[in-house]
Amino acid sequence: MPVVVDNTVLANLAAVGRSDLLQRVWGEACWMTTEVLAEQQAGAARGWFEADLWTGLPILELSSAEASLSVGLLGGLGPGERTGIAVALTRGMRFASDDRDARTMALRHGVDVTGTLDLLLDAVNQGELDLPGANVLLSRMISRGYHSPYARLEDAPQPPDGSSS
Repeated sequence: MPVVVDNTVLANLAAVGRSDLLQRVWGEACWMTTEVLAEQQAGAARGWFEADLWTGLPILELSSAEASLSVGLLGGLGPGERTGIAVALTRGMRFASDDRDARTMALRHGVDVTGTLDLLLDAVNQGELDLPGANVLLSRMISRGYHSPYARLEDAPQPPDGSSS
């Protein structure tokens, strides 16, 4: 299923130097909104990561209906989260975010959510990473501020079919 990515997932991957994983694992069916790009560029301007880190990630332009819907999704969410949920809802996509409030809002609207843990699990399931290597990345993300509900991937719930997406 196509996925629209929030800046929280992008920042976690950037923090450990693995921006390649996003498209290696989720492929070409992965996008961001212009608002997420703006958030990413603001982070780059602060020196948090390279400015051109996500240039290969396609950008979705919002329709007028999606823009209107995103305005109604306040609840303390930023523009990247709101637009990601609006796009996911109207286009039948998954929403990738690690922000609890954004995930709750997406689920409330019937949007399928995913995030960094699922990406790492998918990377293991697809053979892009082995489990110890994925756990090292998770540990590094946690040390850099990711508030993961699990310290090790094997502690995370596994979907019945063995894939997290």
